[in-house]
Amino acid sequence: MQGTPDYKRDIKIVGVIIEKRFSKYNIRGYLMEIKNLSRIEINSNILCGKPLIKGTRISVEMILEKLAYGYNFDQIRYDFDITDEDIKEAILYS
Repeated sequence: MQGTPDYKRDIKIVGVIIEKRFSKYNIRGYLMEIKNLSRIEINSNILCGKPLIKGTRISVEMILEKLAYGYNFDQIRYDFDITDEDIKEAILYS
């Protein structure tokens, strides 16, 4: 069917973009090592149940928006006082 979304292809493309853009942060190695997303939590009492970095009020969505606007890991780390691992798990969660 023409016009039907190819989600597997789209996911692959996003993965390649993230890998190229953030290759110095070793996203691929991190993907291979991770077993579960221990830094992400969902609490219905905080930000209406949006996924958050554990122990903060920083949503996965906010981190992804910063990345989409061109911020790098260093800028996000500085703005939100979080670690590279927190940012990587936010990307993985998405």
